[in-house]
Amino acid sequence: MTTHRNRLGRRLLALAASGALAAGLVAVTAPAATAAPATTSSDTARVTGATLSWGLSNEQGGGAFFGGCNFLSAGTAGDTGSSRLWTEADGFYKTTDGNVTVTKPNASGVQTAPTWSTKCETPQGTAVSASSTTSLSLNQVNLAGGVGTASSTGAGTVQWTGSFTSVFYGGLTYWTATNPKLVVDAAGNGTLTATASGYAASMEDSSKWEAIPPRTITLAKLTNAALDADGFTSTPAYLGVEVTTQGTAQTRTGPSWGSFPQDFVDFQYLTGQSSYWYSSGGSRDAAKPASPLTVGGYATATPTVTVSETVVEPGTVPTVTVTGTNFDKSLSTGTRQPFLNRPGGSYVAFAKVADSWRPSTGAASSTRGQLAQNVELTKWALPADQMATAGPAAVELEEDGSFSASIKLDKATLDAAVGSNAALTKYGIITYGGSGGNAAAYETFTPILFKAVPEISLTGPETVVAGQEATYTVDLGSEVTGPVTFSGIGDDEVVDLEDGLATFTLPADQAAGEYTLEAAFAGDDTFEAVSDTLDVVVAKTESTPTISAPTSSPFGTAHTVTVTVPTENGLVPTGQVTLTGAGTQATSLVDGKATFTLSRTLSVGAKTLSVSYAGDARYVDLSATKSFTVAKAPVVTSSRTTLKPTSTKTGKAVISVKSKIAGAPTPSGTIRVFYSRSGYTTRNVAKALSGGSATVTVPKLPKGTWKVSVRYSGSPGSLNTPIEYKGSWTVTR
Repeated sequence: MTTHRNRLGRRLLALAASGALAAGLVAVTAPAATAAPATTSSDTARVTGATLSWGLSNEQGGGAFFGGCNFLSAGTAGDTGSSRLWTEADGFYKTTDGNVTVTKPNASGVQTAPTWSTKCETPQGTAVSASSTTSLSLNQVNLAGGVGTASSTGAGTVQWTGSFTSVFYGGLTYWTATNPKLVVDAAGNGTLTATASGYAASMEDSSKWEAIPPRTITLAKLTNAALDADGFTSTPAYLGVEVTTQGTAQTRTGPSWGSFPQDFVDFQYLTGQSSYWYSSGGSRDAAKPASPLTVGGYATATPTVTVSETVVEPGTVPTVTVTGTNFDKSLSTGTRQPFLNRPGGSYVAFAKVADSWRPSTGAASSTRGQLAQNVELTKWALPADQMATAGPAAVELEEDGSFSASIKLDKATLDAAVGSNAALTKYGIITYGGSGGNAAAYETFTPILFKAVPEISLTGPETVVAGQEATYTVDLGSEVTGPVTFSGIGDDEVVDLEDGLATFTLPADQAAGEYTLEAAFAGDDTFEAVSDTLDVVVAKTESTPTISAPTSSPFGTAHTVTVTVPTENGLVPTGQVTLTGAGTQATSLVDGKATFTLSRTLSVGAKTLSVSYAGDARYVDLSATKSFTVAKAPVVTSSRTTLKPTSTKTGKAVISVKSKIAGAPTPSGTIRVFYSRSGYTTRNVAKALSGGSATVTVPKLPKGTWKVSVRYSGSPGSLNTPIEYKGSWTVTR
């Protein structure tokens, strides 16, 4: 048989080591004198959800010599009015009633609910027989929802709510057990009691039938029991237990002799079942020993406190709701008046405490700075029937171990009362045993944080030229940690504080303008949210544009002008540049440069090229000028005679003029042709060029050799040329 007596102790010690009971749960001392020695176990916990399964004995599920079988039923059975067999129509037989169920195994060993027709069958489906002590239904009663207390030693108490009924001889006699209670001591000895009731019946007098006044009886006495989260299985004492009988004497020989507890058997004399609960020498004695009893499926629940608000904003004095659960009143017993040897309840207080303050560790009351007489800051959770004694500070400690109290977090009042005790370092809601009840399980501490408002400063240059490096620093003090968000310039940037400092660097490409840089700390559990701002002007940068172009260039040339806006502070200028003075052109900077091509027809003469840069988000508007001259271009002439002149007839010639600048416009203007011989000269009238050429009529010339020269009068962009000798003509007739 396995016991688990020490497992709860290990579990509670593990909880204490992890802080669930030690660091996370703290308490305060009594508002009066120093607490007396503990009267309850310091590691006691509340038990919830305990289960109990028991078949009582094999006889309880065996065959009966009359009525079919003995069986168990959930709940309290009704009154049959006489000693008679139950019928299905009575409705007395139930397998479920509140927290109580009745089950029996099927052929696979799985516990299932029997029916009226199967309650007297073995797991294999055959009818139980009174002639065999091994022909059994193996039915059992199961109770759920047990509550109570348990300590690390395995000692404690569990109470179930509900009833089950033991029926013998098909209903001729039956009785009911209500609200079973299990008490286990540190040595593993347990006692299961219940309130027994039923009807008095007699095998000798079938007319006897009367209600039995309820009484507490012992259902079982256990050894090797331990209240533990894992549960236990123990076979109640029977074998070798002697009992005093009133009728049939107890047989005290053989392997199965013994008895259920004395007061249990005494009660059964009234029901008519007495000899079925001790060895009486009959053929059924082997089925009478107590069946194994199992307690399991439960949890231990330590007192827990929830506070509605644990962070106090600056300038506020909130009243919080303190809710407690699992403060079982039996966990703390008063050791002084007014509740000596009675449940002492729990103090609930707003306090300032030392690191070690709990009464269960022997800490002095000076480690718990509280205002015991201030009902706004200190309450006393007590059972309802004790509240009047405690006065206005009392709040009700419910039967389920819960309470609710309103506590004012008045830090100023508490500080004034506590004074300058350097050992008291932590503010919180504390609970601990009242009236000297030294119960570690009651001792809880819920920290209360009073937020501070940190001082914040944001510093850095207030004016900066675009592209220049600029760093801004926020200072919140070395105690502040966490992230700071910079916004208002560029993209938002989150920077973690280091020693209370965080820096932000102005983006190198930040556009010029007026900005408000904000550094915001969102706050945390210790410090309030704060922010600071700084107005920052990002000024445009300046540069000096340069114009790259020749000083002079012949007419007809495709003049190229390059404008460069030099880069400053690593910022490449963008935007539009306009060129005037040789026509008007506009183009955009590419990598800080703009290129213009001047017209080939730009007139001859001095020019002033003007550049206007409109600026961009980072550069101011700029301008520059450059002198430039368009010179006349050199030309070349040619002639072609189409009809030679004579002394009697005129001739014709085609004169062409062409610029020496490739791609230049076709020359315009006029030409004259001169004919000379031996000091005699004649000429044509001026002739306008068309398409760079002109056809002239050569006058009648006397016989002889004539020199032919051409004079081009020039045009805008073309040079005047002197008389250009083009050759000679010979007139022969």
